[in-house]
Amino acid sequence: MNHKQQAYANNICIHFKLTESGHSDWIKGAIGLAEDFYQARQEFLSNQEFAVWLAENELDYFDKDDRAALINLGEHLEVTKEVLKETKSISYQLIWRDEVQPRVRNVANTTGCTAEPENSEKDAVLPTETDNASATEDVFTSQA
Repeated sequence: MNHKQQAYANNICIHFKLTESGHSDWIKGAIGLAEDFYQARQEFLSNQEFAVWLAENELDYFDKDDRAALINLGEHLEVTKEVLKETKSISYQLIWRDEVQPRVRNVANTTGCTAEPENSEKDAVLPTETDNASATEDVFTSQA
């Protein structure tokens, strides 16, 4: 195990212990776990290799679904921090699926393409059914 992996292993153990204390400690521990799981996962080529590393270091506290949720939470740490302050849930999977992931998707959808089309919607000419039918006929007759 390299130095970075040892540091992640130590941090995961410390943060797990925090989650077993009071709620404010649970939040600190959950944030630390999410960050550590995300960072540690980047060190491995596969989920299976990562799972083996966790088991070898006696860090297999969570099933694969909770690990996946923690990794996702760690990838979106700023949103996760906000959500953890607000939520009553302590399920990593539910926090990811129901609270963080929708916010991340919403941000992704609002930061996409901002260019306006050249023609406004009211100026657009939409094809009619007869236009579609004749276009289809043209395709089939040109292939014959």
